[in-house]
Amino acid sequence: MVARTPRSTIDGVPRILLLCEQPPTLGSREAGAWLRDALAGIARADGVAGVRLVALERAGRAPHPWEWMARIDVHDGTPPEDVVSSARFAELLGDLRVVGMRPELVIDPGTGERVRP
Repeated sequence: MVARTPRSTIDGVPRILLLCEQPPTLGSREAGAWLRDALAGIARADGVAGVRLVALERAGRAPHPWEWMARIDVHDGTPPEDVVSSARFAELLGDLRVVGMRPELVIDPGTGERVRP
């Protein structure tokens, strides 16, 4: 049996990273449940291969502005810009702003230089 490389580690696979703060009016458990529900619509969107929600942890004493990250994988051939410019995504971003999560978006194009020791 051949071991398969997880999709998240394959070079050339673009993904969208959505970073959010903890909302001031919700506890961590409630915020996670709310985000899962809100991201379910994105997971069903055209061009989206999958969504993974991560509760981020502090790295020592480093600043920690974000509490949540959603990694949104797109299907091969789908430009990430098409996903983030959709009405569904605009609605999600608006909802995140309303609850005070201050969303930030970045696109990992799946390229880059591998740094070796």
